[in-house]
Amino acid sequence: MSTAGHFIRCLAAVAWEAGKPLVMEEVEVAPPQKHEVRVKVHYTSLCHTDVCFWEAKGQTPLFPRILGHEAGGVVESVGEGVTDLQPGDHVLTIFTGECGNCRHCHSEESNMCDLLRINTDRGGMIHDGESRFSTNGKPIHHFLGTSTFSEYTVVHSGQVAKINPEAPLDRVCIVSCGFSTGLGATLNVAKPKRGQSVAIFGLGAVGLAAAEGARISGAARIIGVDLNPDRFEDAKKFGVTDFVNPREYDKPVQQVIIEMTDGGVDRSVECTGSVQAMIQAFECVHEGWGVAVLVGVPRQDDAFRTHPMNFLNERTLKGSFFGNYKPKTDIPGVVEKYMNKELDLEKFITHTMPFSEINKAFDYMSKGECIRCIIDMEWVERTFSASLSIDGGSSLLRDVSARLVVFPIKERKWCFSRSVDPFAAQSPSGVTPTTLRGLWKKISSESKPINANAELLVDFISDKMNKAWMGLEIAPEGSMKNKIHGLGLKLLARVKPSEIFLKSISKEVTSAQEVPYWFSNFASIDHCIYGIAITNIPFFCGNS
Repeated sequence: MSTAGHFIRCLAAVAWEAGKPLVMEEVEVAPPQKHEVRVKVHYTSLCHTDVCFWEAKGQTPLFPRILGHEAGGVVESVGEGVTDLQPGDHVLTIFTGECGNCRHCHSEESNMCDLLRINTDRGGMIHDGESRFSTNGKPIHHFLGTSTFSEYTVVHSGQVAKINPEAPLDRVCIVSCGFSTGLGATLNVAKPKRGQSVAIFGLGAVGLAAAEGARISGAARIIGVDLNPDRFEDAKKFGVTDFVNPREYDKPVQQVIIEMTDGGVDRSVECTGSVQAMIQAFECVHEGWGVAVLVGVPRQDDAFRTHPMNFLNERTLKGSFFGNYKPKTDIPGVVEKYMNKELDLEKFITHTMPFSEINKAFDYMSKGECIRCIIDMEWVERTFSASLSIDGGSSLLRDVSARLVVFPIKERKWCFSRSVDPFAAQSPSGVTPTTLRGLWKKISSESKPINANAELLVDFISDKMNKAWMGLEIAPEGSMKNKIHGLGLKLLARVKPSEIFLKSISKEVTSAQEVPYWFSNFASIDHCIYGIAITNIPFFCGNS
């Protein structure tokens, strides 16, 4: 059943208050309107900009809001007037855009689109100013026109870059913001020549991408400047050859760099947003040909002060926005460089975690413990519990705690929960990994109708799972006096019955502890395996 033109219910991580943990909510995502597309987000990356606007320190507080802007996904549907994208296209969402009609878009020198230039205070869509997100009838504000911390999002078509469908979305999603901002600042704006020296101020994700650009350009010396010495060792992987911690010197850091380089570096790239670092980056470049590029965003009341002679002595100061890349025109080419092994994205990714643990990613970023953290939108753990009393006197199922674990399939091979390796566990009855694999084959070869009669439990869990987004139905089969003569499990999802692959088994067990290892049911929907486990033990899954 096509979802085009209809509202979609999905999970989103909503920021209700500044600095408070994001809350996983079921939201309604409206169909795309004129010049908009609706995208199923597969992977999103956490950027420091998300953290800044979540904290709302110095920014206009706008809540509730769905943050997120670095993401890779697939177009689900398109709105009126969209001709360059269609359902099924693999895309990256971009925090800025390219309308294709304004003077900036027509210029080969600018990427600052008049219509779609970044606007952090806008909480609705450009077309009508309205939000496409709501929960319980309450609108939720957009962020940067992208809002990728949602399983589905609506974006202006000018903020979507169509990319090679073979490109792994869990890698190239970082291209849509920080990586390209730093890389392009060096390659497209600073433009160092082979053998020259480059200073990078700030060794976060953007700064490391700038260093990567210097390495690709053939810079002979790359000097990293940062107040955090813990970053120096990792920076070596990105081509940084020298390190300067301003706190270790009793003289201005620009003077330190000038002395290190016999007059100053050929190029510098500032990636901190500190106006002091901006001044240092400019004043440390060589007279006559030195070029400094500012990338970091300063505070609103900051002022850049330097002596006019620094300009008269032919030092050049430039600014860079998104690495001077046009989102729709240039970003697909950056992805192709990765596909051709000209770029290494893997070393920027330090963490990967399920969507349900997104608050951990915020914690890592706030503490400076990650470069880029990938949020796997298809890796979600939903935990719920219920109490069930079954006629027949058995106490084995009187207290039922169940956990639904969603496993993304990787190349349709055996896959496991990333938090727990269920095959490493041994059951009291001696179930082994080999037995479990054999059991999966048995499940795959048998299809039996499921006796469904636990309606009260279904209703209870449906309520907990927000109107049956997914539900679990437990139905006893046969006598319940002293033994369980089989347990049927059924997965309910928002798809037609014909689209669900359901199998079940029945086995006599005498101990409640055996249940988690022997009774399971699986459905394969949209290239994901959904496994059900009893008593909070993640179960195994296999290839359907």
